[in-house]
Amino acid sequence: MEPNNISPVETNPYDFILNNKPVNKPLIDFNDKKSVTLAGLALIIVIIISLIIIKSIFSGPTIIDISSYTKVLQDQQEIIHLTTEVDNNTFGNLNLSNSLANVTITTNLSIISQQNQTQSYLKLNGYSVSPSLINAGINLALDTKLTADYQNTTFYSDYQNALNANLTTYLNDLSSDYKLSTGIHGRIMLQSDYNSTLLLIKMLNS
Repeated sequence: MEPNNISPVETNPYDFILNNKPVNKPLIDFNDKKSVTLAGLALIIVIIISLIIIKSIFSGPTIIDISSYTKVLQDQQEIIHLTTEVDNNTFGNLNLSNSLANVTITTNLSIISQQNQTQSYLKLNGYSVSPSLINAGINLALDTKLTADYQNTTFYSDYQNALNANLTTYLNDLSSDYKLSTGIHGRIMLQSDYNSTLLLIKMLNS
């Protein structure tokens, strides 16, 4: 009896390549101590970064040296007071030169704006300075002197010298406050005020 004819099975010599499907491996091999250690370190880093971000978002107000800002507010108040008095002819019927009159008005408006920004910044961070403490910066002795000076020709030079001295003192206090300040917005504000005041001094003495 003849055996049944069996057709030979055709095989592809490259089947071992074509059928070699990749095996999905876990991201972390828990049997590998090195992998576990690296994964743990990565997790710790992510947690630390997350805590830093959360802290920056929900942290409290910027810590402010209120005494330094009080001095800045007092400087501003004296400059505002002095230029307002001159602009309103409080010391007498003045005849300022065009350049001195322009500097007076520009300085007045600029420092009023700076004071408003300073007070808003302090309020935003939970601080305030009483009006009476701010007004303590007004130099009444200078008012008396300028009133007397109106009777002679020294008023204009004395006023210009006084304004220059006040602006210079303010400039120095802005610089000192900047060095003590840690808040980024406060430092930006103080730097801007410093630059503006420096321009006012240059205008006054040009």
